[in-house]
Amino acid sequence: MIEPPLTEAEIESTYDKLEFTENQKEMGKRLGDSFADSLDLPNLTTRGFIAISCLDWQKKVKMTTAEAETKLPTTADSRIQQTIEIFEIFKKKISRVLRIKNKENLIDSAIEKALKLYIEDYASRPQDTDAPK
Repeated sequence: MIEPPLTEAEIESTYDKLEFTENQKEMGKRLGDSFADSLDLPNLTTRGFIAISCLDWQKKVKMTTAEAETKLPTTADSRIQQTIEIFEIFKKKISRVLRIKNKENLIDSAIEKALKLYIEDYASRPQDTDAPK
């Protein structure tokens, strides 16, 4: 069996560097689980890659994901674009694992499925009330 590229401790350490609202935490788990199902990978692995992708996105936009709730537009279109950016990072980050497991062909449909979940359940939600002001 191929070991996940991150240990549980490394994933927890990455999560500690992220500032999420409660909705964002739930989304990360659900989207990670969606990717795990679609890619036939452990939830821990896909959640870890989601966390790393969010961390890279935070560096790119120079704010935490929680701050994005109040500093960026919260329209559905804006949120969808932010999620697409994170998924693009996710795709690059997880590609090595998928290549090793001969599952590269699954990534585009996995992203499509996760994006559909995001659009249906999260894109049009009201602004998260626990986001920093």
